[in-house]
Amino acid sequence: MLTPTAEQIAWADEVIEAMAAAERERRGALKDRSGEMVALMHVKLARKLLDRAATSGESRERT
Repeated sequence: MLTPTAEQIAWADEVIEAMAAAERERRGALKDRSGEMVALMHVKLARKLLDRAATSGESRERT
C-alpha cells in the first residue's frame, strides 16, 4: 500500500472541508479553494486517502 504524500493529504483535507462547508450552507454544488468543482467521487477519494494516511501513521498537518 502506498502512503499518501503531504500534498495528497492537504488536498483531501481541503475537499472534506469544502464538503462540510457546502453541507452547512445547504449548497448542492461545491468548489475547492482553487475554484475547481468537487464531485462526490472526489469526497470518497479524499476519505480513502485520509484513511490510508491514518493507517500508515502519516501526519495530517495543514500546509
